[in-house]
Amino acid sequence: MTPRSFSVKWAKLSLCILAFWSIPEAARPTIERVPQILVEEEGDGILRILVRGFIAQTPQAVWTVLTDCALATRFVPHLESCRIVERDPDGRWDVRENISNPPILPRVRTVVRNDFKVGRNYAFTYRLVSGDMRLSDGRWSLEAGDGGTLVLYEARIAPNVPAPLFLIRNAISHDFPEMFRRLGALSEARAR
Repeated sequence: MTPRSFSVKWAKLSLCILAFWSIPEAARPTIERVPQILVEEEGDGILRILVRGFIAQTPQAVWTVLTDCALATRFVPHLESCRIVERDPDGRWDVRENISNPPILPRVRTVVRNDFKVGRNYAFTYRLVSGDMRLSDGRWSLEAGDGGTLVLYEARIAPNVPAPLFLIRNAISHDFPEMFRRLGALSEARAR
């Protein structure tokens, strides 16, 4: 997959999403509430993941749940634990150890550094510090939308162990809609 063909596919997906956003909320089809997922192989066992979705809560409510390590096991499928190893006293970054037990791989331990940016929009980047993945870097961003929050997730991942990429792709396509559903439910509960 060339960068140009990947960009063309992402542009088409973005246009579809923008078309949905241009329809008045009451007339929008319910499919817009399902995250749009694009998973592409970059080569050398690296997958690039792009996810766009909508959560019918404020960005602040979603951010509060998304960045709460103690709640992560309740909305991230297959995550067994999240532990903050180190934290900036001003809250600009932290380092977390995550233990996941995905169905197609052995238990996976990652240590990632998260850098938080809060302003007009909410965003954080993460990058792999150590662990069982060869690559696990990405970004979450939240933007106020019509009646909720537009959520964008971008990542590049590569496991350290040989794994069929089509199985990983299928797991991602299954897990993200569930994660968005759980994230929305927890955000709603927190907002009450």
